[in-house]
Order: sequence, then C-alpha cells, then structure tokens
Amino acid sequence: MLPQHFMDASAFTHRAYAWLFANLAGVGLYLVSSSALWPEPQDVGFPTGPGEAFYWLFMVAPVLLASLVGNVVVLVHLFRTCNRAPRARFGAWVLVALVWVAVNSYSTQRSMHDVTSKAENQRSNFVA
Repeated sequence: MLPQHFMDASAFTHRAYAWLFANLAGVGLYLVSSSALWPEPQDVGFPTGPGEAFYWLFMVAPVLLASLVGNVVVLVHLFRTCNRAPRARFGAWVLVALVWVAVNSYSTQRSMHDVTSKAENQRSNFVA
C-alpha cells in the first residue's frame, strides 16, 4: 500500500496536468475560433461587416469565459490551500494567465482592420 502523502502528490500531479492540458486545449480552441475574424492579406484595410460582433459573442467569448471561470476556480482553490501549496503552484497559475494574455493580445492584433488608409484610397479612386 502506498503512503497517503504519495497518493495526495500523485492526485495533485494528475489534476495539474489535466488543468494545463485544459488550458492548452482552450488556447488552441480560442485561436481557431478567433482566427476566423482575422482579415485575409488582401482584405486588410477594408471595413468589416456587422456579423463579426455576433461571431465573437457566440463563438469566441464563451471560450474566454469558460477559461476565465476555470482558472479563477483553480486560483481560489490555491488560496484555500495556501498553507499546503508551494509557491510553484502560484507561479504555474501566473504563467498560464500570462499565456492567455499573450494569446489574446496576439489575436486582437491580428484581427485589427486599419480602415483609414486603403478605404480612403479606394474611395478616392471611385470619386475621381
């Protein structure tokens, strides 16, 4: 029979790997769903349609919300077990949070449409 502390450590390791895998899967799902909003190279500079906001609300936001709720639950659990949890657990949580911030920033940057330059040039070509 294995000692109790070994079983606790093993259970924690499995939960930690499951949490990390869930976050990696969430990041992948977020990038796949949000990449539909990234403009094609030939479309950069042109305004987008009103459907993008609905797509973001119903396809991208639920992925972000599910990951936020899941990670906040993990953080609350870490605070409750603070006397038993080493700082490495908090460090892992902060690292995962920073990965989410970086992925969200990347996706936001990719989905930007600079409509001022090309749209103005296109409009002036039609008027002239």
